[in-house]
Amino acid sequence: MEEKHRLSENTKDENTTEVKAFFEKWDTYRKAMDNDYAGHLEAYKALGDFLKTNIDKPFAIFDLGCGDADFMAQSLKNTLIQRYEAVDISDNALGLARKNMEHLNCEKHFLPGDFINVIQNHSGPFDVIWVGLSFHHLSLKQKEELLNKCSSLLSKNGYFIIFDPVLYDDETLEGFRKRWWKTCQLYWNALNHEEKLSIKEHVDNSDFPESLAIYRELGKKYSFTEVESIFTDPTEIYQVIYFQKA
Repeated sequence: MEEKHRLSENTKDENTTEVKAFFEKWDTYRKAMDNDYAGHLEAYKALGDFLKTNIDKPFAIFDLGCGDADFMAQSLKNTLIQRYEAVDISDNALGLARKNMEHLNCEKHFLPGDFINVIQNHSGPFDVIWVGLSFHHLSLKQKEELLNKCSSLLSKNGYFIIFDPVLYDDETLEGFRKRWWKTCQLYWNALNHEEKLSIKEHVDNSDFPESLAIYRELGKKYSFTEVESIFTDPTEIYQVIYFQKA
């Protein structure tokens, strides 16, 4: 890929042990979600609106890194969902996901494990593949490999959609982490200092976001005709971005 924009500073593969350890501390992460510090409410509302507007037939969705699937369950209400498949590295979160999705009247499957590994043995087609706050844990190489795999699993005109922190086009990873920490200190007031430090440690060790410009370049490389943002949270850290397959 031509280096027209700043490439990821992360060349290491995802540290699945650290990521799993962090998400097993589900109470802290859930507290941040419940207080909407990453814009979960509007992000998943944007997803639900997007699905209702753009998919007019029964569809299948693959939820990579589903967490407790609470917000996803809300997004899928009143859609034409026919099949929901989900994978997560946290056994705790996956158990909650099963419970939160009970009311959804569709075929459901829940798979334990690292979605990078699980997806390699999966076959499609899916109409939508969603990655919520997990894509940025991957190295640039892993992001490319996942995009390539997802492209092969998606139906014609299908969507790969991420909810993730996103860099400004000219921003360094160090600059992003400073911006995130400043935002956390200013606004994440329901968390005590130790909880904030716990999340900061995770961000510093496991978060490797890219810019929208980089995602557009990757999209072209792996047969996606459109790459667009449909939601940005008020702090301009988190976005929902869709990649549409040709």
